[in-house]
Amino acid sequence: MILIDTNVLVYATMPGFPEHEQTRDLLAGIVAGRVHHCLTWINIFEYLRIVTHRRLVRPAPLALEKALENIRGLSAQPRISRIDPGAQHLEIFAQICREAYPVGGNFVHDCRIAAVMRENGVDRILTRDTSFRRIPGITVLDPVV
Repeated sequence: MILIDTNVLVYATMPGFPEHEQTRDLLAGIVAGRVHHCLTWINIFEYLRIVTHRRLVRPAPLALEKALENIRGLSAQPRISRIDPGAQHLEIFAQICREAYPVGGNFVHDCRIAAVMRENGVDRILTRDTSFRRIPGITVLDPVV
């Protein structure tokens, strides 16, 4: 199983990004393919925040209803599932923070995503975010390389 990171979802949705066509085609291939992929609630809500934000998306953000429709559509695909934090989430997060020290700012969210991944036995992430390379046990798959 491979986690789809927020930036891949954003690039695939918004035509203003140079990565748009490649990530859009990649996401279509994932939906039609055989490899199981997953999302976390963290990625879902990051996606909703970004694609509806006037200052982050040019020329125009999506309406919240359209963004929700996109997430619902993707989540309904048979090869896409959601993974969730478990009972030991905070401790696993703390361990990852020790392993990837120093941790602060936006990297906190990346470590939290990595904790959900570790709890669910997922060790690969489809992302353009190079900070995930700092987390032991995570293999970063860049969709645009």
